[in-house]
Amino acid sequence: LHTAIEAFSVVVAMLVFAVGTNIYREKIAANLVLLSCAFLAVGLLDFGHLLSYSGMPDFVTPSGAEKAIYFWLAARAVSALALLAIAVLSWQREAGEWLQAIYLAGALVLAATVYWLILFHQDSLPRVFDSVSGLTPFKRGMEYLFAGIMALTVLLIYRSKTAFRGCDPGWLLAAITVMGLGEVFFAAYTVISDHLDLLGHIYKIIAYYLLYRAVVAYAVHQPYRQLAQSERQLRKSAEHLALFKHQNELILNAAGEGICGLDTHGIIVFANPAAARMLGYSPMELFGRSLHDTAHHTRPDGSLYPAAECPILASLDSGHASHGGNEFYWHKDGSSFPMEYTSTPIIDEGETIGAVVMFSDITRRRQAEASQHRWQQFVEHAVWGMAIGDFESRTIGLANPAYAHMHGCRTEEIIGASAWELYAPESRPKLPHLHEALRQAGHLSFECVRLRKDGSTFPALVDIALLYDVQGKAEGYIANVQDITRRRQTEAVLRES
Repeated sequence: LHTAIEAFSVVVAMLVFAVGTNIYREKIAANLVLLSCAFLAVGLLDFGHLLSYSGMPDFVTPSGAEKAIYFWLAARAVSALALLAIAVLSWQREAGEWLQAIYLAGALVLAATVYWLILFHQDSLPRVFDSVSGLTPFKRGMEYLFAGIMALTVLLIYRSKTAFRGCDPGWLLAAITVMGLGEVFFAAYTVISDHLDLLGHIYKIIAYYLLYRAVVAYAVHQPYRQLAQSERQLRKSAEHLALFKHQNELILNAAGEGICGLDTHGIIVFANPAAARMLGYSPMELFGRSLHDTAHHTRPDGSLYPAAECPILASLDSGHASHGGNEFYWHKDGSSFPMEYTSTPIIDEGETIGAVVMFSDITRRRQAEASQHRWQQFVEHAVWGMAIGDFESRTIGLANPAYAHMHGCRTEEIIGASAWELYAPESRPKLPHLHEALRQAGHLSFECVRLRKDGSTFPALVDIALLYDVQGKAEGYIANVQDITRRRQTEAVLRES
């Protein structure tokens, strides 16, 4: 039974060494290498203990209880100190090839030294066993010392277990705890192979099984755990990618602008629904077609538009984005529409691999601009004065030439001036009343006397309407002013006649 127990211990120690020093060598923790090499020495010393036990054939020198105990104490000392070392030293250190070689050489030298001392200089070592009195105080003291070291190691590892790499700190704590309890039994027995010695060996089997789970089983299972974790992360990434792709599709499909993806030859590889709708095709119909040949082939005057002169395709050659608002695209039915575009090259590792073209139909904008231009011409050429100002401050913000001219000013002189200063002194007392009446009614017409820049005056008919913001609050006004000097003169002539 003793032989089987010790053989199991030797096998586990060698497995700890083999696995701990040969898995994940590119990023192995220095503490794991230290522990593995230390258990190489422990395995060799336990093997010496196994061969030196009473009843075994001579192993260089005659076998006996004291010789076996020397090997036992040496193995326990190495394991206790190695476990304490890995509890104290940082687990963030990594072992390079030189450090691994030093640890391995140290373990072999240590084991060889112990063998040399026990096999050839046993008489110079302290007595550990007496056939009459049993264990000596030295042997008992060493066992209790090892138990104390194990207890301290458990406390240190428990406080820093989150830093461990390459082994399972939970199983390792359990293994060291059971080892420490086993040392207590080995310190208490009096006769070799009594029940306390048997209990100590049973605890040793349990401790080495736990050590096997902490280092060997963990190292064997770790690649599979990492693989499972990688698969979970890969599935999660795939789900995120699918969600991201779906969201991008929703964004592209909802975009009001036409968006086309082109390859290096200007061939459409993607078109969103807005682009297809503006051009009169379905997205699949546009796929694989030349964007220029499909929608940009002809100028508004009916002449051909060579692809070499197309500014939209120029970004594929220049590698620079281009923008314009004076181009026309052609619908599938033969009609055309003005459009504004932005063509941005797609560059990968310094090489242009395509372009993204975004365009929008600006027909309504052009119509609005034309309408605005007509109104601008209408206002500028109107014979009566027109002005827009702020209702509360009464400052003039805009004015047409006729308004400035009738007051003897240039247009830029009128802008920013107070509207009340353009009334003659005799008309100004009525202005606060008129201002309040305009606030209440929103529209007001009245006759007054206006003041020119040179100090002269003229009679005028003023028509004012309030301008409201979206909340219905008066924010400004528009005033139409007509010089009625001739009308007054005509009325005077008629009265005289």
